[in-house]
Amino acid sequence: MIEHRNTLNGIRRMGEQYPQKTPALLRRGCDYLKEIDFI
Repeated sequence: MIEHRNTLNGIRRMGEQYPQKTPALLRRGCDYLKEIDFI
């Protein structure tokens, strides 16, 4: 569930669907942020 209305509206305007948050998707995101030294 997207909590920020602007994000949800932007994704809908692009004709896209927001991906379901799964442990695998969250892990992938964390791995990417670590890879770019963001976290």
